Amino acid sequence: MAERLQKLIAAAGLASRRTSEQWIVAGRVCVDGVVVTELGARADPATQRVTVDGRPLPSTQQRHHYIVLHKPRGYTCTVSDPHAHHVIGELVDLPSGLFLRPVGRLDVDSEGLIFLSDDGDFINRMTHPRYHVAKTYLATVRGTPTEAELERLRKGVYIETGKTAPAERADLVGQFPTTDSSDIELVIHEGKNRQVRRMMSAIGHQCLRLVRTQIGPIRIKGLPSGAWRHLTPSEVNRLMTGDTDSAASSEPIFKSVVSRTRPRASARPAESVKNTHAPRRGAVRHPDTETRKRMDGLGPPRDRKKDEEPERIDRARRPSAPRQSKRRRDNG
Repeated sequence: MAERLQKLIAAAGLASRRTSEQWIVAGRVCVDGVVVTELGARADPATQRVTVDGRPLPSTQQRHHYIVLHKPRGYTCTVSDPHAHHVIGELVDLPSGLFLRPVGRLDVDSEGLIFLSDDGDFINRMTHPRYHVAKTYLATVRGTPTEAELERLRKGVYIETGKTAPAERADLVGQFPTTDSSDIELVIHEGKNRQVRRMMSAIGHQCLRLVRTQIGPIRIKGLPSGAWRHLTPSEVNRLMTGDTDSAASSEPIFKSVVSRTRPRASARPAESVKNTHAPRRGAVRHPDTETRKRMDGLGPPRDRKKDEEPERIDRARRPSAPRQSKRRRDNG
């Protein structure tokens, strides 16, 4: 069956549809040896040979790969970038020659779930707004939002790029009076650049920490920071068909985010979690949640009684050796 060239290239996992269109216009795509520059051109991969830069498209019958990663703070959402200190490609140990692209994005200062795949249809399904894939975030903000401010998030707020779509959920799930901060659980379907942080600024509260805790039915629970695993065929099918157990109807998962205890044997994920390893550019230490909150000034103060230093000896009272005269030292 004939399909648009940009769709065939995206389905092969080489690039997004927008990038594929740029390749076609640039004359990098050929059909049966003839350069095609029209965006509406179609081809049947079963009977025609489609090449990009002289290389044939990978067969769509090959097995695609789907990975979920818990991105730590400080990593750029790209497989390779010479200007970035660390990229998420350093955390995923895959065979050479396998090229996976991030599905969506998280800024460097944010953390949480992100998919990687070489399936163009899957990437389009997860990122295009018309499919309404719910994404759940846990935002730690300065101060405590009022119910009226949370209602503004539920109805949509104006940011630099226009008005956001109404949030499916915006609930206050935690308060920290000692540090004048609180946690908000937010469920949205859009994915604009730094959207959640901008939404929090629009209601007058600075976002201090941001964690994506759920994408559709896939939760962060049981996946430590920096770890990854393969999505099961059942999970991929639920994501592709839209059977995603709306995040708005599920219980808040704030406790599962801050908890560092291991899941019970019956609650282990279907696919084994890969252990984190030292990145190629040097290991980065990621403290646990409570330590991180203390570092960011978000959590309760540390009990300093346990870490109290031993009493120091006053230098003025410390006994010192008798001083010797210069002549005595020279004669000695």
